[in-house]
Amino acid sequence: MTERGSPNDAELSPEGLSSSVFHDLNNTLTAVLGNLSLIRLLESDRERTRVPVADAEAATRRVRVALEQLRAVLTMAADPASELASGSTDIRAYLHGLMELLGQPLDSVSTGEGLGVGRLPVTDIPAATLKVALSGMVIEVLRATPHSNRIRIDLEGVDGRELAVTMRCLAGVPGDGGAARRVEDDADADRLSIYDGLLGRHGGSISRTRGESGSRIVLVARLPLRKRADR
Repeated sequence: MTERGSPNDAELSPEGLSSSVFHDLNNTLTAVLGNLSLIRLLESDRERTRVPVADAEAATRRVRVALEQLRAVLTMAADPASELASGSTDIRAYLHGLMELLGQPLDSVSTGEGLGVGRLPVTDIPAATLKVALSGMVIEVLRATPHSNRIRIDLEGVDGRELAVTMRCLAGVPGDGGAARRVEDDADADRLSIYDGLLGRHGGSISRTRGESGSRIVLVARLPLRKRADR
């Protein structure tokens, strides 16, 4: 019990409790990132600590993206009815938020001609499902390319019927062919199959290809757009 009285129903709901937990976890991760920055500034032998500190920062930022995915999963579990309300996610704004968590510039998300600068066309995929799949794609692309959080996302309209979301990692360990194969391991393939299955319930899909060099993986999500009369 606190001086402000008993918690209200919203605070006691699964969503309210999870928001409180996520807030605390994000504060902790922010503190970790701050301490890593201090190590970089204060360490006399910077060359010795450069790679370990960079790896720790990258891993911490990826955990923040994973927390966002977990928040969406809990939303799906706690309030199945919310899954019926599609089109409530601003896809570009959500992806910008993920880039901020990774410490990447917002221009990491590129929008093709014809999509404009405002809210993207509405998809028929429920909000939580969309967030689980998109954040999962980001995690899987980064998992395949170690020592890098540099990701590029391209958004393009396809025949006015689909929105294609293409994700690729821009840098990693040169010549690390083993890293490129990592996304093909059973566990990684299973996760991608889950995301593909979630989108597939609503007419979407995820495909995987190997990029122009052996160390890069490209994931493409195709999201059906709501019919123009319904937008």
